[in-house]
Amino acid sequence: MDSEDVHRWIVTACDAVPTTSQEKIGGEQLTVYVWQSNGMTGNAYLRSGQLFRISLQNLENGPTFGQVVAGLGSPEMVDRRAEIRERVLDTIALDYPALGISVSTSDVGKRSRLLHRDDLAVTLRQDMRVLHVECYAPGSMEDILRDVFLLPPEYVSYHLERRIPWPGFGSRVSLDY
Repeated sequence: MDSEDVHRWIVTACDAVPTTSQEKIGGEQLTVYVWQSNGMTGNAYLRSGQLFRISLQNLENGPTFGQVVAGLGSPEMVDRRAEIRERVLDTIALDYPALGISVSTSDVGKRSRLLHRDDLAVTLRQDMRVLHVECYAPGSMEDILRDVFLLPPEYVSYHLERRIPWPGFGSRVSLDY
């Protein structure tokens, strides 16, 4: 989709009027469309006038992880991370790079709720609600991190190492922090 198609799609399908900004990242000129609709925030990213990524955040009625896995199959990998401040923000993402989609959920709470054998961990549950969806062109996770999420090369390996193979529901996964 080009910029006119993206704008038309946001206005008609999302019933929203986007704002637009220009950013220069890694020497490339990017156009970012931002909109809000029913409490959800959307971002569409264009490079050289062509759409390469859509991000939807704060989904109120997103599917559950169980519904995603039932529909798309097991994800290729799971990204898990935590940000520790006064409280802990934990985020779990199911990555389907061959399909061009990643879905994630996050939760904020006390550190004690995540402690497991002196480490922070989360149990993967089918009822975890998807709050964030990323759509992009299918490819390898390495290429996606570099070309879609625009990570510098020195961060790509860190983000790849943070991901683990799909362990299945009921598994307890340690968080990277």
